[in-house]
Amino acid sequence: VEALNSNDTVAYDWQFVGTNVSVVEKTNRYVIFKSTSSGDLKVNYILSESGNIITGTDFKVIEKPTNLKYIRLYITKAYRNGNAVGYCNMSEFDVLDSNGNSILTDSCVYTADSKYGSDGPANAFDKNTRTIWHSADNGNAHWIQIEFASIIDLPSSYVITRRTDGWNDYIVDWELQVSTDGSTWLTLDKHTNDTNWSDGYSRTFNL
Repeated sequence: VEALNSNDTVAYDWQFVGTNVSVVEKTNRYVIFKSTSSGDLKVNYILSESGNIITGTDFKVIEKPTNLKYIRLYITKAYRNGNAVGYCNMSEFDVLDSNGNSILTDSCVYTADSKYGSDGPANAFDKNTRTIWHSADNGNAHWIQIEFASIIDLPSSYVITRRTDGWNDYIVDWELQVSTDGSTWLTLDKHTNDTNWSDGYSRTFNL
């Protein structure tokens, strides 16, 4: 079940009205559950900031994503000094398992829609906060992608580190997406007008 709401930045919790319900896996956007309940099973999700329960058509059933081999950040807006710009950049990007460990390996392939000069996508994965990935300045949506050599489990969280050299650049609208083939994408996390950044700030986002 995937939550649908206009406020995509809040975290969700889930309630089930029925018997013998167990949660298999969940993120702030969806929940995978199983039930041996007889009769109708009602599913609610709660906006954790307000406590309001949203029901009915505010959720939809989706298939659990399996056979995942790609993860990407899809970025549609970035700022410099509070003003929108046609490019984006970041110092580091990492994806973590449920134990808080990076799932990146030496066999991962890192790509992006574009780069500026020598600031290619590999810079976002080199564990060096003094280097950056910087996209082209063309006004388009930008993305940075990880391709894994083998099938991976759903990640539990991801980390973005803003550049550390004093330039007041940061992303504000983005989605964390997963894919089996690098063409069709499922969004696990979405942020809109998220300006909670400072120079060199590293933020972890739970899925």
